[in-house]
Amino acid sequence: GMGCDLSELKETWIRALNNPIEPKVVASKDAPAHDIIHQGEDLLNGNGLDAIPVPISSPGWDNAPYFASSHFITKDPQTGIQNMGNYRAMVKAPNRLGFNPSIELRTGGYMHWMEYKKRGEPMPCAVVVGCPPIVSFTAVQKVPEKYDELAVSGGLAGKPLNVVKAKTVDLLVPAEAEVVIEGLISTELLEPEAPFGESHGHVNLQEYNGFMDITCITRRKDAVITSWGSQVTPS
Repeated sequence: GMGCDLSELKETWIRALNNPIEPKVVASKDAPAHDIIHQGEDLLNGNGLDAIPVPISSPGWDNAPYFASSHFITKDPQTGIQNMGNYRAMVKAPNRLGFNPSIELRTGGYMHWMEYKKRGEPMPCAVVVGCPPIVSFTAVQKVPEKYDELAVSGGLAGKPLNVVKAKTVDLLVPAEAEVVIEGLISTELLEPEAPFGESHGHVNLQEYNGFMDITCITRRKDAVITSWGSQVTPS
């Protein structure tokens, strides 16, 4: 997926981080991620999250289906620089999605959320589920805040990543994404979320986390979502 031998991984990352390539914006008609578009009331007519086969990662333990390979794209309201981070996302309703930005790690998504909270505004967000592997690799990489992870993906590919403007939020998303979930994350309220079998091999107990009211879901005609098995023994 990185286009290199295992022994070259370190050098490949260093080269990409030192030579990010800004993404190329394409028209909506040229973006496979916009083959099918559902928004507004249409999301409550069988075209919301209930139309996506989200698996239950740890049967008997998880309280709901969760997106595990969910890449949250947000933007710093001051600098305009986007961030992409991978956070678990609980399916709450056809038009409602959980948001757990791992605040203890001071992730980019959480830092942006804090900025919008200061402004008293909800945070625009786009969640990518299924995309080119180099996009997923940068979603989980620790990247300096001055860089947009999508530009680092371009550095890995050696050419600009195709992106398209989201339909209902002011964000750029990968044009070749499989599914993109758009919406607004509340900065006023939190909701109960979890339990969920986590990467440390134990169940993460219920806690209060953010949530997103979904405004639009776009996808390819033949979309294939990905899901990461983050759980390890004794999960």
